[in-house]
Amino acid sequence: MMLDERLSGYFGLDYEELQHISEDIEAGVSVDKFLLLSTAIVLRVLETRFGALSRPWWRLAQKSRDWLTDVVKKGNPKIRGRDLTAWVDEFVIRRV
Repeated sequence: MMLDERLSGYFGLDYEELQHISEDIEAGVSVDKFLLLSTAIVLRVLETRFGALSRPWWRLAQKSRDWLTDVVKKGNPKIRGRDLTAWVDEFVIRRV
């Protein structure tokens, strides 16, 4: 689930800032860092802002969720020394 400028704007996020943040990701596996950050953010936004309406998007997001879980398990990605999922949780709460 890749964020683009339009979707980033819809969530009230700065696309270029997210690109720069993704460069700070360190992972033990080879991965597209922007795709990883985008996927984590989009899934977290869906869960927090649209959880009550999960029926339409839950199955569509399953492949992305499985991919993210696999990368997190194998690569233990971190942003600025913090666990990716914890960082994204806090980021979404503060910014979206």
